[in-house]
Amino acid sequence: MSQKVTPFMGGLGRDVTSKFEITDDASVTVGDGTNGGNVAVGDNGVISFGAGNDLQIYHDVTNSYIKDAGTGSLFLQATNLILRSHGTTENYMRGIENGTVELYHNGIKKIETTATGVDVTGDVQGDGLIIDGTFDLGTL
Repeated sequence: MSQKVTPFMGGLGRDVTSKFEITDDASVTVGDGTNGGNVAVGDNGVISFGAGNDLQIYHDVTNSYIKDAGTGSLFLQATNLILRSHGTTENYMRGIENGTVELYHNGIKKIETTATGVDVTGDVQGDGLIIDGTFDLGTL
């Protein structure tokens, strides 16, 4: 059984009772349930999950945050995980299921994991080098 939340939505100047619904199991439907609807939260408003507000999503006028404030870890799970610049196709990082992890600089792939190790495009700078195994400089 579900109930429309008329008092909560009242005062908006329109009939929105069919657009927002809370069922007995506490699930919330926004929109008609087929289009997903939208939830708008103003600057500094927080969407919280968990009994202790363990997971929070918010925007503070300047920056946006996904904050794991509880115990445990934050898991991002996807078949392929891509971190990309807003509004462009410039990648920061790509993780491909059962495959490579790629790191980018200015949209150009610089580091890629492979089945046998790591491929690096460009120069490698470090404070030292320790080689465990065979080392071959080839012909100099």
